[in-house]
Amino acid sequence: MRATDLIRRELFLDCLVLLRKQRVDLNLLVDYNPTIFMRNISSNQKGSFVYQAAKSNPELLSLLITNLEDLDVTRTKYQNVHTIESDNFGEFGGNIGNALSLDSYG
Repeated sequence: MRATDLIRRELFLDCLVLLRKQRVDLNLLVDYNPTIFMRNISSNQKGSFVYQAAKSNPELLSLLITNLEDLDVTRTKYQNVHTIESDNFGEFGGNIGNALSLDSYG
């Protein structure tokens, strides 16, 4: 399955594993559709991406956080990837780190 298909289906943890395995820039997970990503990580419910990642693979979640850049990779490295909402990137860039805070996922 393609990473973009996993993102569209909101299977962010599966996508993160795939991106890491294929050595693709992890920022693609956020930049492909920032609205859906932010909505999913803002929830601390058991089905949310951050909750699942914090419980099953916190190192991978940490890797994502430390690799995030305030740069839309769909406009630089991966210009051929059709994004859904890359025009809204600036709106989310500074909020990702705050939203990924693990404090509420204990």
